Amino acid sequence: MIGSIIGGLATPTESAAIASVMAYLIGRFVTGEFDHRKIPQMLETAGTNAAMVLFMVATAAVFSWVLIYGQIPQTLAVWVQGVTRDPLTFLLIVTVLMLAIGMVIDGIPALIMIVPILLPVAMRVYGIDPYHFGVVICINLTLGLVTPPVGVALYVAAAVSNTKPGEIFRTALPFVIVTAVVVILLSVFPSLTVH
Repeated sequence: MIGSIIGGLATPTESAAIASVMAYLIGRFVTGEFDHRKIPQMLETAGTNAAMVLFMVATAAVFSWVLIYGQIPQTLAVWVQGVTRDPLTFLLIVTVLMLAIGMVIDGIPALIMIVPILLPVAMRVYGIDPYHFGVVICINLTLGLVTPPVGVALYVAAAVSNTKPGEIFRTALPFVIVTAVVVILLSVFPSLTVH
């Protein structure tokens, strides 16, 4: 499945469909654990989980609209330019900012809302390579997906595994710390982002 995504043979959605078919075939013919009588319960669980994710994405979209309507991103861009002229300090401020935004807003709305405002500032004022800036932004937003209080991925994983989000975060904490260190290293050493 991962190979098909990396190789460009399938999108993540198509890969998920392949995984479902594989799970059915293995559960039915290899392990014999699949029971057709449980299909309604499976569909109910899948619907509940999908509804939860869609609700969080919809809430994030509304929050994004409120921020854009209040011209918060533009105000933030002006504030950041007033605080520093150093590219590294700018990237570290953006790192903290995007992590905070990623904690409460889904990745795609955050990208649509913030990047068109901050990218021109990063390129023209601070001379930051757009590829480098994009890598730092994407890793930050991904990190926000697994960070409380609203980390969407935490709640999805909790719903799927019937575990509390706090337990999942405690387990993922070493990976979160390593990813945060990588983001800082990428900010300090732009040459690490090869393009």
